[in-house]
Amino acid sequence: MISPTSPDVSKPLCRRKIVPLARSTTESADLSSTPASEYRLNLRRIHTDTVSSALIQFLKETLAPNSLEWLFLQDSGAVTSESSPVTIDQIFKGPIRRHKSSLKKLMIDSAGPAPSTRWRKWKFDREILSYIVSGKMGTLREVAFSLDYKDWHFLLQRLPQIPHVRTLYILRISDSHLHHHHHSDHLDPKELALQLMDVVAFRPDVELCYLGISNKCFEIMEGTSSGDDAGINFRDGAAVSANADNSEDDVDSDDDDEDDEDDDDDDDGGGAMDLHPTANASDGNGDDEWMSDTDADSDILMGEDGTRQPRLKLREILFYDDKVDVFRARHRKL
Repeated sequence: MISPTSPDVSKPLCRRKIVPLARSTTESADLSSTPASEYRLNLRRIHTDTVSSALIQFLKETLAPNSLEWLFLQDSGAVTSESSPVTIDQIFKGPIRRHKSSLKKLMIDSAGPAPSTRWRKWKFDREILSYIVSGKMGTLREVAFSLDYKDWHFLLQRLPQIPHVRTLYILRISDSHLHHHHHSDHLDPKELALQLMDVVAFRPDVELCYLGISNKCFEIMEGTSSGDDAGINFRDGAAVSANADNSEDDVDSDDDDEDDEDDDDDDDGGGAMDLHPTANASDGNGDDEWMSDTDADSDILMGEDGTRQPRLKLREILFYDDKVDVFRARHRKL
């Protein structure tokens, strides 16, 4: 991880020491033609709250293409009160596209610790969102970002193109479009999560299981409503208890420095959509569960081949900090 107290690896002197061997002897060497074996730095995970243009350039020049697996960029203002000068376009055209085939976990958050409009700076526009949901990032499992509400249904329609994503965390939703239509107050995290679950119900190949929307977290449950299968989640292809504390099937999941699942994050100001929750986090008794609209009339769905398909339920839960890394990163602790 790169923290404010780490050596400034983005300085030119440091870059010259760890650029690819071919580049170190010939300044005009094209990085795109440099074999991966020539890169001296072998970083797999980047989590920093100090994002500079020099850092973006450093990641471009010193890491082999499609080698980075985690990219968590947060602008917390830990070093200065000024927000990062880096634009979302630089991040997208830099590390995101350069490591599109290797990135497994991605979080881009410019909000900062205090309520402000800074979070808008790194929200995903239509171009970036199109790229994320295009299917080009085939190894992506967890992703967290902010977006504009006008792109919400665009995301829903293209969710089947990224069936491999297990966790989707919508940090904030811009309400600039909603203000003109006067219905931002009618939206809440549960309703948005139900819309996502409806997509999963129509497309069972979509593996989406955990949903974070603003300061609320949900789990898409899969199981029958009777017998021993009640309350069991089969989204992983194996029976997993809804309240299990064990880590999900992810070889890259960290076991140390786990934060308690305690207080919720405060909503940021500055025009973020006011997401008023209508229920508290589930206490494990199944009180805060909602069925998908697609199967509300039946406990059991039948597939085209006549086999029984389990019903989907949406359950409000505490953030699974010990199971999902983008959830744990919301605490801004490096």
